[in-house]
Amino acid sequence: MSFCYYSLNHADVVDEIGGDWASEDADQRSWSGQVVGTKLWKHINGQETKSYLNAIFFAVRQSKEVIILPYRCDSLLKPKHCLMAVIPQQNGGLTIDHIDGPVLTHVQVASQTSKYDAHSTKRCSICCAFKIGSEWIDPHTLPNPVDFPKGLGVCPACKSVASNRISGGMRISGGHDAAFQRLRSSQKVESPDV
Repeated sequence: MSFCYYSLNHADVVDEIGGDWASEDADQRSWSGQVVGTKLWKHINGQETKSYLNAIFFAVRQSKEVIILPYRCDSLLKPKHCLMAVIPQQNGGLTIDHIDGPVLTHVQVASQTSKYDAHSTKRCSICCAFKIGSEWIDPHTLPNPVDFPKGLGVCPACKSVASNRISGGMRISGGHDAAFQRLRSSQKVESPDV
């Protein structure tokens, strides 16, 4: 069901990588061999992203319930919508499972005006939106190319979704397979504006 997953021990050391990340491809096997046995945080860029994930991991470890969150893993040419399930394991470990997901609804679509010709300095590491001025815009809808932002962060909408899930708005007990099925069949991921 998942396209990739990784498992962490209680100290956030990567114990195992599977799915597409541990494929038969020699480059992927080499990469996964370099990651297993290292702290996850070594491979995460941006303090806001680390804080976001740390809060989710802490909530799952404390509640012993699965939390599922939407995110994007775009290529240069096409958006890829995904779901991430953080699943508690024994002794404080976690499994982080990833599947294809429904379209995120909270990312703004750029209008066909020139106001988006500006430079973007920050990208949300969760929904991939670019911050242009005070707005977070889906980069695949911009009418003109924008320099790829060097700064990473987490936009207010993604923080809101995570905060809602952490506070119990979308925790799932009884296994993540059923939860994935429910979320995928709905084909809509909550927007913080709803």
